Amino acid sequence: MMRTALSRAHFRDGSLNIPYEQHLPAHTRLLKQWSGNAFNFALYFQEPGIAEKEPEADTRRTLRLFFYSL
Repeated sequence: MMRTALSRAHFRDGSLNIPYEQHLPAHTRLLKQWSGNAFNFALYFQEPGIAEKEPEADTRRTLRLFFYSL
């Protein structure tokens, strides 16, 4: 009986996942339009290399900000 209950719980957990959907170029254009002059992290990290370059520049600061946000 325990095995069945665990199987059902695992199935329900897996069903909560969000399916992968590929973003279209129009999606980025709409984000730019909606955000206007405000900062939008999704648009900021679209340029290749930004997601790696900024945290690697000051690792201590990055980790401090990350743990502070928790």
